[in-house]
Formats: sequence, C-alpha cells, structure tokens
Amino acid sequence: MFVEPAPTPTIRPSKPYNFLYGRFALTDFHIPYFVLSMPLADAAEELHIPEEATPIGFDKANLDELYQRKLDWHRVLNRITRYLKNQHRPQFFNALTVTLLPY
Repeated sequence: MFVEPAPTPTIRPSKPYNFLYGRFALTDFHIPYFVLSMPLADAAEELHIPEEATPIGFDKANLDELYQRKLDWHRVLNRITRYLKNQHRPQFFNALTVTLLPY
C-alpha cells in the first residue's frame, strides 16, 4: 500500500537581526550561542513554545526532556503580563534563553 508523504511545512524566514556569536568550550564539546536584542512584539511573533511546534527529528516526549521546567501560565498571565503592561513603572524583561532546533 502506498502512503502519501506528509507535506513539507512552509518555513517563513524571520526578519534579519544583528547578533554576536560565540561558543562555550567544555572539554571536547563546543556549544555555540548567539546574543541579540529584539522587540517583545518580534519575540511574540517569531519565537514558539514547544507545544506550538515540534521540530524535525524530535517527538513530543524527547522535546520535553530538553526543558528545565514547564511554562507556568498562571504566573505569565497574572504576574508577568501585568508587570509588562504597567505604564506607571519602568519595565525590564531579562534575557530569554532560546533553543534553535531544525524545523
């Protein structure tokens, strides 16, 4: 029986961003990293949580093992969002660690 292959997802490239490249060297392992700054609106559009996409070569169980902790939606909605929307206090949103995976 012939089974049609799954359609290849359309990949939309992100906007270009200036970045710094470096790598951590741990014995024989080298871990590359990129540092950049992007507006929160771009992060909301360009970055995805694991529940929104599964990259090529990963199944859901394997992908969950890569993360230190699950996203706490109660904290996001009730504390972080309220903090970021407060126009009477300056806001500072610290760095996000983002993993780049094949998609």
